[in-house]
Amino acid sequence: MPIDPVRASAPIYLADLDRCQPSSAISRKGTLFSWRLIDYEADGFNGVSLRAGAETAAAEAAYPLQVEGWHDIYFGLFNTAWRPYLGQRIWTRLDTDPGFSLLYLPPPEVDPGQVAQDVFWKTADLSGRQISFKQLCQERVPRGETSRSTCENAWIIYIKLVPLTEEEVAALEADRLRTDTRCLVATQDGGTGMLPDSDPDSIRDLIEGYRNTDFGRIYWEAACGDLCNYYTEIGRIETTKHIKLDDYPLFEYRRKVENWTEYAQQGIDPLQIAAGHAHELGMEFYASYRFAEGMGPFHFSPPFEEVNQGGFLECHPELRAIRRDGSPAPRTSLSYTEARQYLVSLFREMASYPVDGICPLFNRRPPYVEYEPPLVESFQEEYGEDPRRLDEKDPRWLRHRAQVMSDFIRDLRRMLDEVAQEQGRSKKLSVWVFGSQDENLYWGLDVETWIKEGLIDTVVPYTSAEGLYSWELAWENPSDVEYWLSLTRDTKCQLSLDIMPRHLTPEQYHRKAHQLFSLGVESLTFWDSAKIWGPEFDVHSSFHHGHGTELQYLKRLGHRGELDAWVEAGEPQLALSTTQLKKMGDWEMTFITE
Repeated sequence: MPIDPVRASAPIYLADLDRCQPSSAISRKGTLFSWRLIDYEADGFNGVSLRAGAETAAAEAAYPLQVEGWHDIYFGLFNTAWRPYLGQRIWTRLDTDPGFSLLYLPPPEVDPGQVAQDVFWKTADLSGRQISFKQLCQERVPRGETSRSTCENAWIIYIKLVPLTEEEVAALEADRLRTDTRCLVATQDGGTGMLPDSDPDSIRDLIEGYRNTDFGRIYWEAACGDLCNYYTEIGRIETTKHIKLDDYPLFEYRRKVENWTEYAQQGIDPLQIAAGHAHELGMEFYASYRFAEGMGPFHFSPPFEEVNQGGFLECHPELRAIRRDGSPAPRTSLSYTEARQYLVSLFREMASYPVDGICPLFNRRPPYVEYEPPLVESFQEEYGEDPRRLDEKDPRWLRHRAQVMSDFIRDLRRMLDEVAQEQGRSKKLSVWVFGSQDENLYWGLDVETWIKEGLIDTVVPYTSAEGLYSWELAWENPSDVEYWLSLTRDTKCQLSLDIMPRHLTPEQYHRKAHQLFSLGVESLTFWDSAKIWGPEFDVHSSFHHGHGTELQYLKRLGHRGELDAWVEAGEPQLALSTTQLKKMGDWEMTFITE
């Protein structure tokens, strides 16, 4: 069963890719910065393909489509006849699009044979349009310096267009007006999200791929600890002014600092640009916050510990967390009023942007409170016992400690209401949390109280697995789902379950979505959905890729009728259509040696 739309018309194959412009972007020889032209023969037609390698850094090329009317657009991609069978990612756009979208062909689980695989991009009116594409690359050094980029191999065999009838166009336009299907939620990581370069268009590219999909909201990481991905008055920005490293732990982090330095010099505000583009796509935009990248709030662990220099924790050692044994911990504790007030001030800055809401990410870097003197002393006053001598899961101690975090949530709610009144628009509060009541309470998160008091508007449980373990298939037990459904039922708080693990097959995504919708879940969230760096880049990067590279499998996952039909059909395999290749250059492809 194909993933693609089913149409009445026959496809059109555009195989003469040597028509791409400018002529400097294509070459018959292997040349840096140019797509290499390679002739081929396929079932039913011959053509000229485009190939770019790991260091090519192929320039943007444009192909004049010379068609009229609405068409489905596919790219026929070939992930080579030799091991390893790599996935491919290609940036593509129409000349009228405000940004590029990332097209993805996953690596095959088995040898696909010598075929071009058709990867669906989108449906659009192509009258007078041209289509552009460029290679996905990482810059090793700032632009203008001599170095070769690290790129993903790309091999484009053809562009396939499928014309739509008038009835199909009418159905498509009606479908795009639906709001009930826009129940999917995306996320954008702050660590890798600004990596491509310092071009403001690259910020839009990270969101453009959600256009005309079932994604209706995105959580954009606006800060981590006191390092802010916006222009702050009280935190730090990751420019060379605040981050003074000679040897960066990762080249990606060096590039992020260099990019942010260029942003500041040019007056580019990524948060402003991202919020504006998301709203242009009809998406809600939330500024999310990660407490740190290490052992807890405001602390960065090795090999990033030098980033702590001049940071909030270094400047306020009196707010350091205290462990059960009385020793200081390498993190700030939110049991101190001053720490919570500082955090609320950061969130106020984020909320001042044209965002629809804010979101603390409690699924990252606990603990937030431990055994600090204010907590210990207040517990002793109430119960006459030292909590350090009790079982660490004593329910009295857990409830007492959770009051601090509830006060923090109440402070956020009051601040948001103030900003909403100032701006004349609502400001909502989302939270990411652990998957069960017991785990949340253990970490000081009394989610039930937050919902009962009407403090939060959306709750996103990260996974049903203990310890935030993200490699296990989440929400397999209906009772885990029912806990959250019953907790949010008949309240103003929306439930959105996060889908884990990050990488599933198309069939697994469809099966999981159908299961959760059938149980009564109304919204699904995808952590790391917007990351663009894939497993091939893991050779050079510690960042793992997320759901974003599989976006074409998720685009219509909010269409429950289509999920029902797929299940009723017996859950057939969701396969890409293919075209058999016979010859590539002078290479006869009918025989391949393994």
